Amino acid sequence: MFKSIYKILIKREEPAFMVLRENKEQPEVKVALARLSLNQAESILRDLSATPLSDLSELRSVENPEGLSQKSLYDLLLQRSKGENLSLDSRGYLGYLTHGEAYNVLGRLELEMLEPMNFIRMLEVLKKGIDKEIKIEDEHGKYINPKLLKKSYDDIFVSNPNELKPLLDPDIFGTVAKAEKNPYRAEWLNSRSVIRHGLIAGGLHRIIRKKLNKGNSLFEIEEPLDEDTLMEKYRYIIINDLSKYTTKQGYPRKDIPFGSLQYYSPLTNDFAMVFLSNIKGNELDCNYNPILFGGGLGVRAQVCKK
Repeated sequence: MFKSIYKILIKREEPAFMVLRENKEQPEVKVALARLSLNQAESILRDLSATPLSDLSELRSVENPEGLSQKSLYDLLLQRSKGENLSLDSRGYLGYLTHGEAYNVLGRLELEMLEPMNFIRMLEVLKKGIDKEIKIEDEHGKYINPKLLKKSYDDIFVSNPNELKPLLDPDIFGTVAKAEKNPYRAEWLNSRSVIRHGLIAGGLHRIIRKKLNKGNSLFEIEEPLDEDTLMEKYRYIIINDLSKYTTKQGYPRKDIPFGSLQYYSPLTNDFAMVFLSNIKGNELDCNYNPILFGGGLGVRAQVCKK
């Protein structure tokens, strides 16, 4: 499973994955401590070609058939970056991928995109590991230094109290985290909302995820959106103990308390989920256009037992 990515990570001193242990509701899963880097993905990017969408000027990636003379996905990303380095900064994270392209690149690496529920689990386990409430193992069964856990945690979202500025009435909404971080960072999550019209069991709102089968090919799983999902267009919700107020699909429930995390519900057809942090604060956006891209928008991998 790890062969393709381990060729690149073998010389790293830091662990690549953390293990989220199985619990009553969730299976064991390995989650990358950092977003996908250019170093890990460059050979795949050069091997994928780009073809135009039928109704948009935007491009999506497909495997490059033998003899097809087109620009590679790597060249396309360079074009999007306007000649800038494809790595966001010294951390080397890869940006400028659309949601579909992120799926394709991870799939070629025999990895899956991080699912929303596992993203939430990761945040909470990281916090417990930093506070030394639990010990977290890497992919080799070795305990991860809490300093490395904090490095990963702080890179995901704003958590430093010195960066907080109250933008709303804290008695009603809590305090919105306003960051002085630059550049902004975000990551695609493995969920896309669709609206099916007609007589379909389970209702109109559906959720699509992509998983790897035993042959390491991506396939789609479609299911009804949980009826308990919070469907207000916009609300500030809690981020601590988020797993206590989410559906099994990883979406906030209707009973979630107010807090500091900006949340946008999955109201638009064929839109994806992202988690982002910028000068406005932290945001869980379930209504994000999947063909958008940016230098700070990357993707994180997971590995599940098959």
